[in-house]
Amino acid sequence: MYHERQNTSVMLKERLDTGIAVYKAGLTDRMIMRGDHGRKDYAVEQGVPAEHIFMDHAGFSTYERHIPGEGNL
Repeated sequence: MYHERQNTSVMLKERLDTGIAVYKAGLTDRMIMRGDHGRKDYAVEQGVPAEHIFMDHAGFSTYERHIPGEGNL
């Protein structure tokens, strides 16, 4: 499991799993991830194509980077 292998919190694993479930349900065709590539590797292991995952290294937090109405997406 990702959180054991990467010493990642259960909460982060749940967030990743939720995003993967949204992707697999067809509600989005891309994922944006922040942080290390271990998160991307986990999503790829779960069946998300690597080319559908954008790694955003510019932001400090999801809220700061993607404030509604700020045009950051």
